[in-house]
This record gives sequence, structure tokens and C-alpha cells, in this order.
Amino acid sequence: MISITTTTVNLPVIIRDYKKDSRIKKAEARVSKNKLLDGTVSVIHSGFVEGDRTLSVKCLLKQEPSNLLWSFFKEATFITIAFDEGIFNGVIRALEVEGLSVTCRIELQSKLS
Repeated sequence: MISITTTTVNLPVIIRDYKKDSRIKKAEARVSKNKLLDGTVSVIHSGFVEGDRTLSVKCLLKQEPSNLLWSFFKEATFITIAFDEGIFNGVIRALEVEGLSVTCRIELQSKLS
């Protein structure tokens, strides 16, 4: 289950079932790789932070929650999103609504809890 809300609206959008091709646990670490003059490579792993994550949520929503999510996208700068890994600040980067089908890309900023 995923809950999305804003600081100005007390009514959350609840996504109970998201599609299997959603990307909730996709992340990349901060890694750089450089070729060295001696033919070897240098790999630097600088860690991972929640702000490196982008979620892609695909689901079916009824008209009312879909409209609410669309208003979040148009009017709210930041959202609060909660799912099984915790509660996060973030922004809706892209939103596509086709009938009941919704695809939402969310950039996480930080973990709140």
C-alpha cells in the first residue's frame, strides 16, 4: 500500500494495489569509474541516500483519487509518500492519467521516518 498526501490537503491518495511493473525498490549508489593510465580502473563508491531514488508507480485508481492526485501534481510542490519502507518527502516528477490507469514518477528527497 502507498499513501500520498501534501502539507495543504489532509485527504491522502491511497494506492492499495500497484502493478507488478512498478519500480518501488529501484536505486543506484553514487559510483564513479575512471580508467587509469596504467590500464586499470579506479572505482569509487560514495554511498547511497534516499534522494537518489525514483519511484515509478503504475496502478488503477477511481475518478476521485485520480483527480486528487492530479491536483497534487499541478498545485503542490512537495508531497509526503508512505509505503512499507517508511515515510518520505518527495515530488511528483511526471503523472499520466488514462481513464482508470495511472502512472506516476516520484523523486524522493529524504526519509522522514
